[in-house]
Amino acid sequence: MTSAGSSGGSNYSGPDRRRQLPTMELWQENIKSLNSNSLTNCQMRYALSGGDLTFLVRFENEIPVGKLDLVFPEMEHGALIEEGWQKFVLTIFINDEGQLKIEMRGRYERDGVPLDIKLEFTRDIGMGVGIDIDRIQMTDTRNGESGETSLAEIIDERLKDGERRYSRKDDEVTNISVEGMVSILARFLKQFSVSRRVLQT
Repeated sequence: MTSAGSSGGSNYSGPDRRRQLPTMELWQENIKSLNSNSLTNCQMRYALSGGDLTFLVRFENEIPVGKLDLVFPEMEHGALIEEGWQKFVLTIFINDEGQLKIEMRGRYERDGVPLDIKLEFTRDIGMGVGIDIDRIQMTDTRNGESGETSLAEIIDERLKDGERRYSRKDDEVTNISVEGMVSILARFLKQFSVSRRVLQT
């Protein structure tokens, strides 16, 4: 495995080319860049911890020889911290067999409720709208109690008047961007933290 990395202080924002794209288009843009360099895969990792940011790109058994114009989601580290993320790691794996894997891990804390979060989302582009894995795990670090849900469930959750609770009316698990995933997850975790705080009092 070969890798190239960057790091920086509070002003570091990740790779140069950042765009909000649905997962299908995100895969297409990056595969186009990889194939132009005779590459078949890459793993991009963005990590925020204690205000420090790092970004790393890895290639399994391949060595890039030209300029890569990879696309990464627009992550705003200030907004992540404000939302309650104390640690946030976003990893995206793409290959030319049509696979897109997204993993988010981190420590989220709001209203005195510390949660360890793990989101796993795998899409098989070869299957068109196929979603192989859609899983979110939340663990309350105070007592180890855990819960599990999915993006599809969060997107579909509705208020009494029929309006969606955490997502926009046109959001679907098949067309959501990574930025959309982060926003929806933050809204859900805020409410989940409130429910945990009430349960503990």
